[in-house]
Amino acid sequence: SYDNVEEMTFATDQAAFLAGYAAAGMTKTGKVGTYGGIQIPTVTIFMDGFLAGVQQYNKDSAKNVEVLGWNGTDGLFTGDFQDQDKGKSTTKSLIDEGADIIMPVAGPVGLGTIAQVKEADNPDLSVIWVDVDGCTSLPDDCKYFLTTVEKKMDNAVFDSIKSVTEDKFTAGVVQGTLENEGVDIAGFNEFDSKVPQELKDKLDEYRQKIIDGTQPVTPAGA
Repeated sequence: SYDNVEEMTFATDQAAFLAGYAAAGMTKTGKVGTYGGIQIPTVTIFMDGFLAGVQQYNKDSAKNVEVLGWNGTDGLFTGDFQDQDKGKSTTKSLIDEGADIIMPVAGPVGLGTIAQVKEADNPDLSVIWVDVDGCTSLPDDCKYFLTTVEKKMDNAVFDSIKSVTEDKFTAGVVQGTLENEGVDIAGFNEFDSKVPQELKDKLDEYRQKIIDGTQPVTPAGA
């Protein structure tokens, strides 16, 4: 490691927990879906947090929302981060199995998810995006995004530059968390009026619990 290098990592499972909880609270079919590009830790961390959030929602509300595509150990992966057709067919199979909210963690492959949701033309279908707020990166498709599991790279880079200017730079690993606003879920944008206030309050409550360290974001049975 170099004394002038800062490595940025992101506790995306913390934000994905909130996304999973929101998805479980918004599904009409009782099934939500996710899939990844390749089964590697930077992908499965999103899926773990998502699953944990759904499990917590089920515990709180005595519901049994099912997660298709990831059980904490095995799941659906397209095999790369390029093939949008695979993203499309994977999404179709999830929709056919009953999922109405889908979170692709597969880079550009996720564009296949949007294409499939558009084609299905069912107003109850929505997508959870990752990394950058879908409504910012793909504004024309904003109406399909329930929310986004965001890595707030801008905040992380800003803090890093600020630390240099204030002579407080320290090399090593810096982790973006809910607490330091390095990760979070994006606003509900066009879905905002459909998300019940009670659910929004629960999400605020869990955000605080995760920050306090009293809410684990690892799924049961993983």
